[in-house]
Amino acid sequence: MNATILLTLTALLSVAVSRGTATDGSEAREQQLWSEDREERNAAARAILAQRARAVSQCAQIVLTMAGNDRRKETVRTAIELLGDLRFVKAVPLLVDNLTFRVHWPAMSPRRALRQFPAVEALIEIGLPSVAPVVTKAEETDDELVLTLAYFVVQRVLGARLGVAYLRDRAAQQPDATKRGRLERLQNALETQEPPAPLPFHEQ
Repeated sequence: MNATILLTLTALLSVAVSRGTATDGSEAREQQLWSEDREERNAAARAILAQRARAVSQCAQIVLTMAGNDRRKETVRTAIELLGDLRFVKAVPLLVDNLTFRVHWPAMSPRRALRQFPAVEALIEIGLPSVAPVVTKAEETDDELVLTLAYFVVQRVLGARLGVAYLRDRAAQQPDATKRGRLERLQNALETQEPPAPLPFHEQ
């Protein structure tokens, strides 16, 4: 876990501390990791893992309860980004459900438009466990935005060559003609390296 993640984790947990849901002594536990005593080190490691679990739980609750609140979009964005930074695989279904969650990103250009969709970036950070659920979502809808965001997840995680092979195999095994057609469209987009549709973007 890098310094940026630790700082974000500490900031998020400060809210929990203010509500009396977290214990004190974070700095002491970190120091205990340097201890020569095995039991002390193990106890510190368990405490830090428990702290991480509380942070993940807080993030999930924030996304579940606030994703539809326009005034709290930045709060939700931070929670989603942290789930990605922590590579929390169990958050993949929640992130896929919020694939099209969008925040305002000033001075936006088409090249940076993906920054508007924090769930996409979080799924990319989590990596391989994200691919199948995202593709499943894409094959179940004609929503152009969903298809385009799925394209970016597959492209960034698998790359064009493996992505095409994966989608070809998925399409071959899909008995439903409509779903197969959506998979083939996604496959063609990867082959040509052209997103199915342009991403929307905010101008400053």
